[in-house]
Amino acid sequence: TDKDGTSWPAITFKSFKRAEDGTFWKPRDLAWQHYQQDRGEAVPDAEERRAAYRAKIEAAAAAAAAAAAEDERTQAEGRAAAAAVAVEAWEAAEACEVHGYLSLKSVVSHGLRVARRNHRARLWNDEAGHWQDVVAVRSGDLLIPMSNEAGQLVNVQRIDASGKKRFVMGGRAHGCHFRIEGHSGRVALAEGYATGSTWAAATGDTVVLAFSAGALAVVAGYVQADLVAADNDASGTGEKAAKATGLPYHMPPIVGADWN
Repeated sequence: TDKDGTSWPAITFKSFKRAEDGTFWKPRDLAWQHYQQDRGEAVPDAEERRAAYRAKIEAAAAAAAAAAAEDERTQAEGRAAAAAVAVEAWEAAEACEVHGYLSLKSVVSHGLRVARRNHRARLWNDEAGHWQDVVAVRSGDLLIPMSNEAGQLVNVQRIDASGKKRFVMGGRAHGCHFRIEGHSGRVALAEGYATGSTWAAATGDTVVLAFSAGALAVVAGYVQADLVAADNDASGTGEKAAKATGLPYHMPPIVGADWN
């Protein structure tokens, strides 16, 4: 690489049969240019070569920027499609009092709903890189509404009776929240519904769910919270995520446990 930042390909010729230093050249070297001239080949000047390299770099950068813009546009369309079916499913669902997951976790419903029919939609599959006609929400799914910073419903967490959790494909999940109202005057952050519901019942705190450890710090950025009811993961993920919020945090004493 030259001082001006121009990079040149380089090759070393060396015999493996004889001990010698070999010959090192770059296309810009005077010796190589003489070799080209002796062969009757045209020798472009250095500035032409630099201009050609710059043109290739600029073209590659433009192509990458165009691809990134197209990807962002498609993902935005995917989030909009997911939000639309999430709102449709939520509005068509029934108020939930009893559900297999709630019984499994011994918690109550705080304004949750249950889907009473399947909802199909054409959604963006980011991993596969194409649109798919899928069942976005299934009958019997427990639905937890997921709101963005402005309080708009943009997705739903779907939980079946066995506790398997899913989001509407292609929709926003990271940084969304759900609020369980309390009466203590304090606000706690938690990851999942069972943990948050248990903490609310035990303390009377208002609890804001972030739906994942990695999203706790994001939600803490726009929700006024006083503490984190963290999971005590064996990996330390819960504690690390709680510390990232900058708030006081509490973990259950048993490694591998959450507050539920």
